Amino acid sequence: MRAVLNGKLTSVPENFYDFIIMNNLPDNEFIMARFIGKLLGEYKLGISDSWYALRIEKMIEENKLITVENKDSSHPYGKVLRKV
Repeated sequence: MRAVLNGKLTSVPENFYDFIIMNNLPDNEFIMARFIGKLLGEYKLGISDSWYALRIEKMIEENKLITVENKDSSHPYGKVLRKV
């Protein structure tokens, strides 16, 4: 992954922006789509919704987040999640 740091395009690990996700997680249950929308609105980094979703899915795999409810698997951003 590439990011602009101090005006220079730099290679960074794929978890480089994970701190943004972790620092903004609500204390209670949340809907993934609304959370991603909040991040997109607050942080103008050129990161796509799908990138945030992939990183959130990785956090679920790593047991940093729990899927509370997955009503409709055809709409993966509709998952209800919470912190571990």
